[in-house]
Amino acid sequence: MYYLFLLRYILYSSIFLFSGCDNNLLENQDFNPKSIQKVKIKKEKISVRGKRSYRLFGNYFEVEKYRDDYHQKGYASWYVGNNKDSVTAINEVYDPNLLTAAHKSLPLPCYAKVTNLDNGRSIIVRINDRGPYISNRIIDLSYAAAYELGMLKKGLALVQIDTLNHGDDIKIPMTSIKYGPFQKRTIGNRIEKKFKDKTTLISKNGNYFVVVGPFNSQIKLDRARVYLRHLNQYDAKLKTLRSKNIKKV
Repeated sequence: MYYLFLLRYILYSSIFLFSGCDNNLLENQDFNPKSIQKVKIKKEKISVRGKRSYRLFGNYFEVEKYRDDYHQKGYASWYVGNNKDSVTAINEVYDPNLLTAAHKSLPLPCYAKVTNLDNGRSIIVRINDRGPYISNRIIDLSYAAAYELGMLKKGLALVQIDTLNHGDDIKIPMTSIKYGPFQKRTIGNRIEKKFKDKTTLISKNGNYFVVVGPFNSQIKLDRARVYLRHLNQYDAKLKTLRSKNIKKV
């Protein structure tokens, strides 16, 4: 049953993604943006189906053991169910109007913040499905989630995934960003001027790194990530640091 679901999912996703965004798919007649509700975060156990590693078309997909402190950057797509009775990989009804998503290897269900790095928008989604199985895609978003991130028409968006900590009190902890390496001290000066006392500049082997944060505001964190990304330093990479890791930098 589980593998039958995956096969149907791949077939439908392939048709949808390779044939382009059909206008009928883009215009969901039952969708009302005003009805979108924020995800109600609650403590949930990992489903038996959601922790199972699996093989598909000769490929082995190992499911992560933990849901916390998972960070990933890559391209997101969005998907619709193949019929009104579509179910997810953990046997839940798929509703394109809810803020949900699919991931190949995270334990299910779990909660994550997804940030569209092209426009800085971010939302919280509940990941309860498997996919996407198209190369260079790391997450499939529901119709509503894609709408909130402003990527419906484009179909794809470069995103950052940051899972929430799934303890008794599920929340996004204070977070910092490490950026580098870059060679010009003037870049570090620009960043220090922008973020002031939230900036720690590090010199190492002729290169510079900077840690910006910590932030306890999602909006400020997202804006900082977008600002650093658009500095366009060729070798520099962004790395998300949870508060417990900041002192180790």
